[in-house]
Amino acid sequence: MGEERAHAAVSRRGDEVLQQDRGEPTTVVLVVDEERDLGLGRLAERVVAGDADDVVLEEGEEADPVAVVDFLTAFYRYGYVVFRNTPVEEGTVRRICDRLGYISGNNFGWTFDVRAEPRPTDLAYTAIKLLAHTDQPYRQPVPGIQLLHCLRNEAPGGDSTLADGLAGAEALAATDRAAHAALVECETEFRYDMVTDTVVTYGQVLDYDRSGRFRQIRLNTKLDAPLPRADYDLDAYYRGRRWLCEWLNDPAHQVTFRLEPGDAMFVDNYRVLHGRTEFDAAQGVRHLQGAYIDHDGPDTMFRLAARRLAHNSGESPS
Repeated sequence: MGEERAHAAVSRRGDEVLQQDRGEPTTVVLVVDEERDLGLGRLAERVVAGDADDVVLEEGEEADPVAVVDFLTAFYRYGYVVFRNTPVEEGTVRRICDRLGYISGNNFGWTFDVRAEPRPTDLAYTAIKLLAHTDQPYRQPVPGIQLLHCLRNEAPGGDSTLADGLAGAEALAATDRAAHAALVECETEFRYDMVTDTVVTYGQVLDYDRSGRFRQIRLNTKLDAPLPRADYDLDAYYRGRRWLCEWLNDPAHQVTFRLEPGDAMFVDNYRVLHGRTEFDAAQGVRHLQGAYIDHDGPDTMFRLAARRLAHNSGESPS
């Protein structure tokens, strides 16, 4: 996607969101490709882009409320943003988490390293292509937001892919209502079992609230299996699961881009599925550090910023 044909819908100082105040100001840019319709809400590449050479995340200072509202409005509308030009050093992902929310520990630790390992314990720790998936559907609760911070990306390949699960769910409902209903109704077991670590929970692939509003997609085909109950239409379940996987892995429905050192991807794990292209670990290192936070942190940050703006303008906060 060429930025020459993109339109900046948001332009704010990114250091006002993260309280970064060294070097050149960081610009928050929402980049939208007008030439492709990638699904519901026009999932398009959005970037929180920075020009700062050196960034420090300050604690105890209040972020600019306009910048916070713009940044999180883009995130809520599209499901992800990317911070650019953050420090290229281990531990940066933890500092971003601490600024934006409350870090969530899991069976991989508080933070984790994503790189090709000689004896991998997870597909993420290989160099193979990863299909679109949500992370850790077996946890209670499922991690809300994933951050992946790029430290090195020298290997050929290894581009990041994102697809809108909400768009896929809506497309399936319009194409095959029975298959969509089966993914909503059939209880599924989500299991992670690595001998020393066994985590299991039950839920639906597609989750809606009582008013029919989308809440969550849990799709990770190496970790799920429907429960075999007599009243379940498993033919429709597997038909819908297969259709959804094909739709979400169609390049026409994906954003594909390369994370460069200092980029940090901020993804709604309840809505957006992520993956990557294959890379050649023999020709270069690809090293990301990851972590999860709950939705509570950004949600609180947004509400407080909106309240400050309403107070400053003399309006009554909602």
